[in-house]
Amino acid sequence: MAAPVHTTKKSLDRSETAIKKDFSYLIVCKISITYQQMYQKQKNETIELLQGLFRQLESASKNKLSTNDITPDRLLWEIYNKIFTILVTCENCIVFKDSLTCHLIARYTYEMLVVFKYIFLDKSKTQERIEKFLTFSQFKNTERMWTDKTFAQMVNDTPEINAGFHKDHYRNLSNFAHPTMDSFLLNRRGDKPEFSMILNTNLLTVRTILEIVKICFEQNLYFDDNQKSKINIAALFLVADNIMKELLVK
Repeated sequence: MAAPVHTTKKSLDRSETAIKKDFSYLIVCKISITYQQMYQKQKNETIELLQGLFRQLESASKNKLSTNDITPDRLLWEIYNKIFTILVTCENCIVFKDSLTCHLIARYTYEMLVVFKYIFLDKSKTQERIEKFLTFSQFKNTERMWTDKTFAQMVNDTPEINAGFHKDHYRNLSNFAHPTMDSFLLNRRGDKPEFSMILNTNLLTVRTILEIVKICFEQNLYFDDNQKSKINIAALFLVADNIMKELLVK
């Protein structure tokens, strides 16, 4: 005959503690799964946005060819050709979790926006600035500057650029672009902050590209009306903003 089981208060306390630990573990697992599902959703949405923008720009740019002419369209062709490379690189940054490259790309794209505005928004000087830009050889010029203006002076000489916003935004973009402890630790902040940072930084790049496209539309640059109809700027901005808001909330 089996001996009776005697349950003491101590054993009950141990059992209760074990149950609490198991319950806590289940909660952590559930939160982890929920986060992974949310990240996968945001990751897929961001990649779809990058690919969608690429396809729309590709369709609008169909049959446009590079030339050696010193014209606005020649420079704009070069800008959009670089944008295609940037979009592919952004997608690779997400797929391969490359936080350093995505920050370098974001800063490069923003600098391209500043140069674009400096050249094209002062129409009285556009052709002169295009000639300087297209004929400049960085490897033959010891000063390595296509203009006598510094980057900061280009910003100050372009009223359409908010100097206050530029100062903070450019500093934030540059935080990880130099060999500092912050950049060294960039991919060691944990999966959640790193994933969110990569997606958010890529979305900033998308918005910078869309700003270039928007200005081209407003200034009647590069695209005719039929080509403009192939790019839904409002919808692309909306998708990017919605993903960013979701990232901020989470």
